[in-house]
Amino acid sequence: MFASLSRFRRFLRSQQLVKWSFSLSPRSLANVASSQSERKTVIDTKLDNHSLSIQWEDGNARFHYLWLRHHCQCNSCVNPKTKQRTVDLTLIPKQMNPHDVHVDSKLLKIIWMDGHQTIFDVSWLKENAYDGGGLLCENQPETRFGSISHESDMTLWDRDAIAGKPPKEFLYRDIIANNKEVLQESLNDLFRFGFIFVNDTPTDEESTLKICQRIVGPIRETPEGRVYVIENKALKDSDLSHFSNALQGHTDFSFYNDPPGVQAMHCLHHYGTGGMSLLVDGFKAAKTLYQENPAAFQILSSFPLRFLSSHFFMQSQGTILELDPFTRALTRVRWNTSRFGPLTKLNLSFEEMEKLYQAIRLYGSIVRREENELWFKLTPGKVLLVDNRRVLHGRSAVQGPRKLIGYYVSMDDYIGKWKENRMKT
Repeated sequence: MFASLSRFRRFLRSQQLVKWSFSLSPRSLANVASSQSERKTVIDTKLDNHSLSIQWEDGNARFHYLWLRHHCQCNSCVNPKTKQRTVDLTLIPKQMNPHDVHVDSKLLKIIWMDGHQTIFDVSWLKENAYDGGGLLCENQPETRFGSISHESDMTLWDRDAIAGKPPKEFLYRDIIANNKEVLQESLNDLFRFGFIFVNDTPTDEESTLKICQRIVGPIRETPEGRVYVIENKALKDSDLSHFSNALQGHTDFSFYNDPPGVQAMHCLHHYGTGGMSLLVDGFKAAKTLYQENPAAFQILSSFPLRFLSSHFFMQSQGTILELDPFTRALTRVRWNTSRFGPLTKLNLSFEEMEKLYQAIRLYGSIVRREENELWFKLTPGKVLLVDNRRVLHGRSAVQGPRKLIGYYVSMDDYIGKWKENRMKT
């Protein structure tokens, strides 16, 4: 189907870039592109029965007529307010050929047989080329395998890095006051470090709820309800967290097909000892895994496992390291060995099963390295917000009565608000 793996990757990359065109005009996208890579002059164009070819100084690309017509960004094809496409792809004639084409150093203008006019910035077309013929833009690497999505906006950390430059701790009164600068900074720090603290919070459910809503977004309910309550009385058998035992670093709700994006935790009281909280940067651990053993990273990002909750009759399928299907950058860590389903019927050979176990054990050993573990005491009034797709959390064994409450926010609400916030700052 594809002549080479590199062409296939360029195809995937082009589809990711197409997504951006829904919210930006071709000229706006071109401004982004031209600020990132040098503009190359168009030196030739060719038309045949099905496609248009553009020759740049540094390569060429072909575009199907149907693709060009479908990606028209005029106001009759894209709602100027919502940026949603209004053109019906299924109603575009199969034989949609140009009546006239004009191109210069900046713009490509097409007048179609039905009289409709489409205008592209040629740099946008270059950025979105899906059949490059050797064309590869400077700011679009051949592959991002082993990298992390939005890595430049993150600070990957271990214990010493956090000790040397800890994230800012915020105050409840500033969050509740709707201080825009504080809210923006807190959300940016949550994304950058994968966790933040909000201090001086009243020890009640409503106050913790308000922090989530103000910083991140609306609460996502789970089978535990709108708010989850963890007391070490073994009153529930839905999860090990309801007992007093120690918990290794993990992400929550791995048995969901779409696990929550952010988790908030607030210890309302603890009359005893133990119960130290643990955080580990799962993305940093994945980066270390890739550096030490790329083959193990490949295995954990390729072979899906089953994650189970027998109590809630739920099951999900996913890789431990989830990659963006277009860029191949890491987007989520799904790590909770207590939720692994049977490692059977995975379509793995005898030899591959052994390699899978080796990769799982290696990542687990990296997560448990002492230098990667951040331990602290979560005390009343100190609310912890955690990026659940990235940072693993756990605890030491608990002695004495302890009550912890928390809330979840969906991944879509979290990332969407962060992207909106990023555009404003």
